[in-house]
Amino acid sequence: MSRKDLIEMILRTSSPALGNLRADSTATAHSPGAGLPSDGSLVLEQLNTNTTEYDEQTDDVADDVNALSMSTSRHSSYVGSSSISAALKVIAILCPDIMKHSSLTAPNSPFDKSDRSSMAQTNISRELEASYVDAYFAHVHDIVPMVHEARFRQRFQSRDMEQEPSWGVLRNMVLAMGSIAGETVPESNHAIFYQRAKSMLSFDLFGSGKLEVVQALALMGGFYLHYCNRPNMASAILGAALRMAYALGLHRKSPSELLGERPLQLPAGELETKRRTWWSLVCLDIWGSTTLGRPSMGDCFGPAISIHMPLFSDFENHPVTDQAPALVAFTQFCSISAQIQHKLASKPILGLAEAALFDHRLQEQYASLPDLLRSPNRCPQNLLVPRAIIKWQYQNARLLLHRPILLAAALSYKSPAELSSAEQDSVAACRALAADSIVDIACDWQQDPMCGWHAVWYLFQASMVPLVSLFYEYFNATECGKWHGQIEMVLRLLQSMELWSPMAKRTRDVIVELHQSSMQMQARQSGSGEEAPNPVMRMDMQQMWQQGPGGQQMGGISGFDDNWASNTWFNWSEWPSFPMEGADLGSGQPLFQG
Repeated sequence: MSRKDLIEMILRTSSPALGNLRADSTATAHSPGAGLPSDGSLVLEQLNTNTTEYDEQTDDVADDVNALSMSTSRHSSYVGSSSISAALKVIAILCPDIMKHSSLTAPNSPFDKSDRSSMAQTNISRELEASYVDAYFAHVHDIVPMVHEARFRQRFQSRDMEQEPSWGVLRNMVLAMGSIAGETVPESNHAIFYQRAKSMLSFDLFGSGKLEVVQALALMGGFYLHYCNRPNMASAILGAALRMAYALGLHRKSPSELLGERPLQLPAGELETKRRTWWSLVCLDIWGSTTLGRPSMGDCFGPAISIHMPLFSDFENHPVTDQAPALVAFTQFCSISAQIQHKLASKPILGLAEAALFDHRLQEQYASLPDLLRSPNRCPQNLLVPRAIIKWQYQNARLLLHRPILLAAALSYKSPAELSSAEQDSVAACRALAADSIVDIACDWQQDPMCGWHAVWYLFQASMVPLVSLFYEYFNATECGKWHGQIEMVLRLLQSMELWSPMAKRTRDVIVELHQSSMQMQARQSGSGEEAPNPVMRMDMQQMWQQGPGGQQMGGISGFDDNWASNTWFNWSEWPSFPMEGADLGSGQPLFQG
């Protein structure tokens, strides 16, 4: 069964929108200036008001940034149109009662609230620490391969430099991330290592730049503080890490490189470690900026940046496990994503011609990836999670190009028929990409804490599209049936991810609350006192797995081996029934190619 067939059978995607979104001059006349900005986009711009302060130590404000508090507080920090919070605020405008009647209690943060002053003194066995180092290099290092594994392990075993602040900060941040990556149900040990690292940080350390400090701050601001729901603190620390990296000259080739010579004073592998540190830091900054809907830190791809991309081959006699292809792919997509974020920072909605050009560039970039990053059959084990994240980031970047049009259309209170044809195509493309993302996450996620963490966030992003659609077009029974089906699928996925992501349950609770409110809104509008029934036919998933088009027996899905279903969590025999509908994608380009 091809992946195209799979998505057609699970959820009926929208009209042939993607095939109509061509980066040609015909779209120019349908820029937002010709349609939505007189109302919808203006409101979208005003969703954020200027604020002179925010307090991230209060959990509800931190969660407001990530939209997990079900709050639309105007006292939180600025977030842009690509953030989840922007979509939540649109829903709150369409259904003002949703926040008043919310049954959700304050969220629990993974950040330990116990007495932190004594945490740094807590003893953890050397054996447990060693297991966290193993977990770091098995799960985190494949995504950001900036720490030289052989040298780190050597220093970790020697215990000669444990009191040196720069080494101590890096050591403890590796252990903190290893603790998160190595435990199915996270304990509080990660907070112990974080407190140790924080106790070693001082303003003086910023005055004596070292590579270890840059790497430690990258892990702290790029990953750990996001995990602990402190995205504003994370952004500030990552900014400091980038400034320190500039001061160390990580963004530039060495003088000997410029002359085409081998650097004589650098130990073998250090030059490659510097490359990987720089580009890992850049990717972490752009990922965080996309999460918050803010511009990234400067132009990290301009003429001032002369450092090469990471090399694909091992170097000298100090080999590094080859994560370079994934890091190069991350960097290439980040180059486009950074440009998109800078555009969205200046105006909440891109012109449709401009959005189509970015969309085309993203598709070309994904098509140019090496086979090992596109096919799970050809992907080495250590790159399975990075490969999945690359695909989700690619789909999310395309989705975010079109979602502001959907948000502005909803805020404008225009009926879909009142939108221009180009705007209708953009909205349809956004919905089709959201459906695409949900199914691909279901197919590709791994039982891995780092993978689960990313999968939950991208599911949350994708789910905002059918949720906004349910509040915007509550009167469209046929389409609402498809969107209800997509949300039900997201909820089942999040339930299966609870062991692998501490935020899966909270995310699921928020989506359940929004979903139920949308059904109540439909019921009120229909004049009945009951929830509106789902008009879409249900199909048994086991039957769908066993039979392809025409009823032939299927042994697997195109692009996967025959053991795929039994080797992942995706057990079709235990999968519940979903609302679904057969679909004809018409003349448009399919989201999946078999």
